Amino acid sequence: MDRYSKEKYSVRWLPSRSLSDVQNELGRVEDAGGKILRPKTQISPEVGYMGVFSDSEGNRIALHSRE
Repeated sequence: MDRYSKEKYSVRWLPSRSLSDVQNELGRVEDAGGKILRPKTQISPEVGYMGVFSDSEGNRIALHSRE
């Protein structure tokens, strides 16, 4: 296995998007053929919340919101 193999580095870049409320978008993921990988989770009171999902093609996307 070389040092840049997929097995060693499964995530190389994670696109993200900031929204008004993570839950609004996560609620639409499964109906669109995606999979929720991390439900709405508080990062901290100062930073807000995050969630992660994979789309129907297997791409991982992170979401962020203050509420």
